[in-house]
Order: sequence, then C-alpha cells, then structure tokens
Amino acid sequence: MANKSKPNAGQNHVSMRKRSKGFTLLELMIALLLITVLVAMAVPSYQQYLLRNHRVNAIETLLAAASCQQAIYAAEFRYDTRRCLPAETSARYSYRMEPAEAASTTVFAVIASPLGVQQQDSCNELLLDQSGWRSTSGPEDAKRKCWEGR
Repeated sequence: MANKSKPNAGQNHVSMRKRSKGFTLLELMIALLLITVLVAMAVPSYQQYLLRNHRVNAIETLLAAASCQQAIYAAEFRYDTRRCLPAETSARYSYRMEPAEAASTTVFAVIASPLGVQQQDSCNELLLDQSGWRSTSGPEDAKRKCWEGR
C-alpha cells in the first residue's frame, strides 16, 4: 500500500482558493457605507469652501473699486461713483456704488449683494466705504469672519 492519501484533499484546497478571489456582498456594503459617510462629511465642507472663495473674489472687487475711487479723489479731490465698478455682474454677486451715479461727492460706499446660491453665505451683503469701514448685512458674529484677513 503505497501512498494512501485522501482523494479530495487537493480539490478542497483548489475550491477554497476559487471562493476567496472576490468580495462578499457584506464587504461591498461596508465599503459603500464608508464612502457614503465620507461624502456626507466632505460635501458641506466643499460647499462652504466655494461660498468663501466667491466671497473673497467679491471682496477683491470691492477693494479694487475703492482703490480706484481713492485714485480719483487724489487727482480730483472728489469721488465719482459713476466709475470704478466692474463692467458686468458676476454670477455670484452684483455690485453697486452709493450714492448712485454721483459725479462729485465726498463719500462713497461700494456694496456687493449676493445672488443665487451665494445667498446661503452668512455674510450677505458686503460693504466698504471711503474711510475703509467694512461691514456686512449678516449677523453680528459673522461680520468679523467675513472680512477676516483683508
């Protein structure tokens, strides 16, 4: 009696390898759950990032308009609110100058009003005047955050 081995020993080993090549439904469901949780956490953060980014662009526009008005004042000793605003409104903000269409004034305020999705930003309207005073129409606690670092 030479070599008496179990006849199915080799086949069991092969069939075990075949079954372990894929993922089980449970493993896929757990992976899907983890991805869902990560996306649920990331999307609101990304939306806030976009709102903040568009607000920064609006603030840059306000600062550029105020700088332009200061250059006019340095040359002509008056502000001219008919000039210095961007030629077109952005998709996120509309811009206006107060007093509107004044050829000669001693004060001005440039205002950015949110449009569409940007209205979800807690800062609401952004305001910058000739003295550099910065404000928002949002809640008091949001005002500092809206102009922070600028």
